[in-house]
Parts: sequence; structure tokens; C-alpha cells
Amino acid sequence: MSIAALQWAFNLILEDHAEKVVLLALADHYNDQSECCWPSIARLERFTGAKNRTIQRALTRLVKAGHVVRQDRPGKSTVFELVIHPRQNDTPTPSTRRGTPVNMTPHPRQIDGRTIKEPQAKPKLNLHERGASRDVDDARATLKTVLRDLAKQSVRRMQ
Repeated sequence: MSIAALQWAFNLILEDHAEKVVLLALADHYNDQSECCWPSIARLERFTGAKNRTIQRALTRLVKAGHVVRQDRPGKSTVFELVIHPRQNDTPTPSTRRGTPVNMTPHPRQIDGRTIKEPQAKPKLNLHERGASRDVDDARATLKTVLRDLAKQSVRRMQ
């Protein structure tokens, strides 16, 4: 789940409710590291409450609008990339940017271009972090409920 993708999808103004619900479902499945997601249509059906053809039409319109890039892979699930456009207010001005210049010297754990990976112990969650984890689970459950309600409204309007 990508918070940035969800925020972008929530703030994007779309006319069709089915498009919005499908885009929110894709954003919930979005992976920040790989910059894509690959939920099946059946999963999107379960997640949104919409029917197969409704999801297919919404995906086609999202691709035509330039919000989603679709990569069909025969024999595998389709990969979706979200074309996330930051809002103008989200980009910091040069005077507010922080950080240090990039240092091009190799990292001490890097030998001959290979990175040495050390095993990492799984950190124990303190009480505050456990509460945050519950908040994320509650937010996801709320999102699923909202998505289902929007999908039902969209289906009713199409009938």
C-alpha cells in the first residue's frame, strides 16, 4: 500500500465513480519500490464490489485519460503503473529543501561494485508503533467500506 498513491487518487477529480473506485483500489495495491501493482480483475471485483465489465471499462478510461499505464503480460497478471502527478504546492522551493550534496565515494559496505548485505534483526514494536499499526488496519478497513459503497452507487447509476 502506498500512502502517496492513495492521497493522489483521493485528490484526483474524476467524473465517473467506477473510475474513482478502481483507481483507489489500484492505489491501495500500489508498491512504492516497484512503482507498479498487479491485482487481478477478480481481486479488483472483490475489492471494489463492481462487476468485471465495469472494472474493464473504468480501466480503459483511466488508461485513455493518462492516469494509468497498462502492461499486459500473457499468462500472468496485468501490471498497472499509476501516473502520479504531484500537486504544485507539494514541490518544495529551493530555499526550503534540506539535505547534503551527493557524495560519490563508495559506501564502506560496498566492495568491487557489490553490496555486502548484513542480516537485519527484526525490530520489536513499542506500544506507540503497535497503535499506529492498528490505525493503518482500521484505515484500510474503512477504505474498503468506502470503495464498496462507491461501487454500489456507481452500479446503481449505470442500471
